Amino acid sequence: MANQPADRDLKKQQLKERIVKDPVPEEIRQEEARILRRRLRRAAGVLLVLAILAGAYFIVRYIDQNRLCSTYSVVWQEPFDAAGGELVNFDGGVLRVTKNGIKYMDGEGVVLWDHGAAMSNPRLTVQKEYALVADLGGRNAYLIKKNGVGQMTSESPITAAGLSAYGVTVLMVADSGASRVVFYDNVCRRLDVEVRNAVNDENGVPLSMAVSPDGRGLIFSMVSVTDGTVDSWLTFMNLDVSNTGTDKVVGAFKYPEALFPDVQYLSASAACAFGDTGIEFFSLSNASEPKQTASVAHQGKAKSAFTCNGQACVIYESEDGNDELVFFGADGSRGLSYELDFEYGSIVCAGGYLLIYNETRCMIIGSGGQLIYDGSFSGNTYQMVVTDLHTLLQIGDYGMREVRLK
Repeated sequence: MANQPADRDLKKQQLKERIVKDPVPEEIRQEEARILRRRLRRAAGVLLVLAILAGAYFIVRYIDQNRLCSTYSVVWQEPFDAAGGELVNFDGGVLRVTKNGIKYMDGEGVVLWDHGAAMSNPRLTVQKEYALVADLGGRNAYLIKKNGVGQMTSESPITAAGLSAYGVTVLMVADSGASRVVFYDNVCRRLDVEVRNAVNDENGVPLSMAVSPDGRGLIFSMVSVTDGTVDSWLTFMNLDVSNTGTDKVVGAFKYPEALFPDVQYLSASAACAFGDTGIEFFSLSNASEPKQTASVAHQGKAKSAFTCNGQACVIYESEDGNDELVFFGADGSRGLSYELDFEYGSIVCAGGYLLIYNETRCMIIGSGGQLIYDGSFSGNTYQMVVTDLHTLLQIGDYGMREVRLK
């Protein structure tokens, strides 16, 4: 019995020696390394194929989306009350907004839900899976999702409204002596964030407002009058920048004797301001330091200005009686232009397309600026709604029909 501890120590030593003397054979390690390399190459090959397929899909879709179409076919036609209201494609269906409320319909005009609301001046904004209807001059705004409507009520009249891609609602409201900007989340709860602008000679009166895609950035066009002189300020704010004080101002640009009735984000990193004498372009790559990148003077009388597919668009009145549509890139560079040789009544940017139309003629321009279609559709057209690639809803005295370009 006295030798048992010594025997155990001897066995432990022998086990250690076997572990040291009998490592994993070299050929086994090499085989395991070869297997690992094969698996990594196979995984890399699969990822490469998926990337190529994804790239090819987007290239083919882009080419298809921007190909020239010369005719169309009517897929279906149904009776429809075409009187009044604004219709837009929204999350697989069609949203209809009137002064009496909001309706959501399927692609064939069947009402899925109906939300009654009395509004005097409804303003509609759509961002991906959210839509916002604000009653300008009133006190109510409605955040819309596919399954219903949420309501936000302000204690003061709403003067402007914006919506982010994530459902953040921004309302500018008028108080005595000031304008306030209040925020709501995507379930209509008021957030503990507020921006207040005093109405005085230094800051001016807000003329327009834009909300960044992520809801953290704001642009204001402010106008002031001093000794009979009108000056404008383009003021940039960012809620994520912590070293700018309570007003969150990260940049302000003064323009003497100018007015900017509309400011817009072209993307998360670029913006523009449409003025009475030209267009100002800005880079927002650095959230804490916006920079002006270009200033483009109007070449003639600007009849209409808007943004579409990340570009600034202006329709100029020409001397020959035909208007000219001009595209500008985010850096202010002039792009394609088109002569508008007809009296258009509506301009719609949706689904990657720009539609310019009246009751009897329609011009459609793709996301790359290429002409997609220029012609007429049978029957009188009151409204057109883009629903899919080369697919539109045409609403007129005949009802509603789906039209497919080809």
